[in-house]
Amino acid sequence: MIDIISLFPWVWIIFCAVMGSFFGSFASVVLYRTAHNQSGIFLGRSRCCHTGKPLKAFELIPVFSWLYQAGRSAKSGQSISPWYVCLELGFSLAYGLLSLVMMQFVTQPNFWLLFVSVVFALFFVLIMIFYGLMFRKISTKFCCLFVVFLLGTIGCLSF
Repeated sequence: MIDIISLFPWVWIIFCAVMGSFFGSFASVVLYRTAHNQSGIFLGRSRCCHTGKPLKAFELIPVFSWLYQAGRSAKSGQSISPWYVCLELGFSLAYGLLSLVMMQFVTQPNFWLLFVSVVFALFFVLIMIFYGLMFRKISTKFCCLFVVFLLGTIGCLSF
């Protein structure tokens, strides 16, 4: 796999950016349900925030479903907050840039351990940033999780 990254860097960058958009989509679920004190972050189905009806698979594709539906709910026709697509695009950009930075470490023996640690740490950093922007407050839950993954990343660097 490491040879593929070196041989096809653009494939690696695009892959990371696309995965970033999926992480952003998941982050929007985490942020919405955390802010509204809802449970089921991992087990609950995504629902229309206007009607409460479950979303179909094609309505869950990051960025593309928002563009395809012209920023409107397929269930109610009401507008979907642009925060969702901004979050997905922000994560996509951040993970695309992360892939560029991480390519210089691809020859390191602990590359994948370091990469996974940085991916999770970045996830919580971005959640904290977007949570602060969207709700104008700081979440101690996300700060604590970030510290845990930051310490894990530092631990990976010491190998």
